[in-house]
Amino acid sequence: MKKYVFNNVQYSRLGEIKSLLPNVSFPVNPTDGQLAELGITVVTVEPPEPTLEELKQARLGEINAAKWAKIDGGTVFMGDRINTDADAQRLANGAVTQCLIDPDYTCRWKLTDGAFITADAGMITGMASAIRAHIQDCFDREAELAALVRTAGTAEKLGEIEISF
Repeated sequence: MKKYVFNNVQYSRLGEIKSLLPNVSFPVNPTDGQLAELGITVVTVEPPEPTLEELKQARLGEINAAKWAKIDGGTVFMGDRINTDADAQRLANGAVTQCLIDPDYTCRWKLTDGAFITADAGMITGMASAIRAHIQDCFDREAELAALVRTAGTAEKLGEIEISF
C-alpha cells in the first residue's frame, strides 16, 4: 500500500498533501519522480498482519455465508428436491396456514427441477417441516463451527477448521 511522506509526516492519501499546498499545481497522475520534485516521497508500506480476533471475525463471516448458501440450496422431501430459500419458506408457511383453515386444501407445488406435484395438507405440512428442519440443521452447524472458531487459539488452528454444511 502506498503512503506519502511530506515534511517528515506520513499521509495515506495524496489529496491530504494537496490540501496543504493549494498554490502548487499537481500533475493529474503524478509519477514518483514528479512527487519527489515537490518534496514528497512515496513509500510502500506492508499492511499489518491481521490479529487473531480479526481472523476469527473473517472466519465467522465465511461460515455465515456458507450457511446461507446451504439454506438457499434446497433439500429433499419424499425423494424430490424442494426450494428452501426465503421465498420458498414464505410460500410454504402460507400454504400451511391455508391447510389450517381448510384441512382438505390441495395445491400444485413446484419442485426445484420445475416439475409440479399435487400436494395435500399432509404433504404441505410435511414439506414445511422439512424446510424448517433443513434451516435449523444449518443454524445448528453454524453454532458448532462458531464455537470452534471462538476457541481457536492460533491462526493455524483457525485455518484447520473445515467449513462444511
